[in-house]
Amino acid sequence: MSSAHLPACRHRGEQLLPDRWLCYSDRLVLRTGLVSSEVCRARCPYVDHEPREHGYPEARAPSVRIEHRPELITIGVITAPRPVATLPQTLAELRRAGFTQPIHVFAEPTAPVPDAPGAVPHRNAVQLGLWGNWGATARWMLAETDTPFLLLCEDDVRFCPCAALALQHAIDVLPHDSWGYVSLYTPRHNLSDASGPVGWRHLPVGAGTWGALAWCFTRAGLRALLNSRAVRAHSDTIGTDEVISLAVSEVGRKGYFHVPSLGDHTGGDNSTRGHYHGPGAAFGIGFSPTYRGYLPK
Repeated sequence: MSSAHLPACRHRGEQLLPDRWLCYSDRLVLRTGLVSSEVCRARCPYVDHEPREHGYPEARAPSVRIEHRPELITIGVITAPRPVATLPQTLAELRRAGFTQPIHVFAEPTAPVPDAPGAVPHRNAVQLGLWGNWGATARWMLAETDTPFLLLCEDDVRFCPCAALALQHAIDVLPHDSWGYVSLYTPRHNLSDASGPVGWRHLPVGAGTWGALAWCFTRAGLRALLNSRAVRAHSDTIGTDEVISLAVSEVGRKGYFHVPSLGDHTGGDNSTRGHYHGPGAAFGIGFSPTYRGYLPK
């Protein structure tokens, strides 16, 4: 069905699958953020057609002009089977966010990988688990690519349209020698007080840190983290968020986050592990799918 047959909606994005559109409403909480024409027609008019006050009006955006250099960053996305596939949305979100370079997809043996433009699939021979797949991806990117920055994403994240430009701004202004990771996702759990200036800020990371949805590393920083005691001693199949954050602290580097969040979590109750991240601390603080605080030169 064409979107022309659906009521006008400020929250509906592009069509990803037959009769499945992206929905950016934070009130219509569905697995993966995908909606059918029936849901969009019957429920959306009663759910959220008014502009959302997300706490960071566009007037407060820094509106920094950025020269985007995609050749500086290699992108890897890890994916695993889910009750409802989230990878197609994540790939579309990366393009929507301004990332134009190839996207390497590291998939568990039975995880579906769509034939998307610019997506380069890498299929694991055996199941590695969340932490194993993340670590193997990090090591592959260090060994097989030569870009100075490496962006590692999970398969259940959405972005604002200027996320690539915002990351370029981080590359331009943040010190590389202390760069542990730059996160495109700032969950409420990590930041209890979001008052203060809009933009990048250093937040202490370590035990209890959430949010490995989209982390960017320097090559030297990622090598240091993988060689840390925290990483070498970690034997669980999960825990990427905390173990890498502990490693950042151990090697004397820093974690940087953006306010408002440039990304948001879409997995919800559709987790590969079966746990539920509902409304609240897992949401990106101040996230708006229309935020455009960074503009191209």
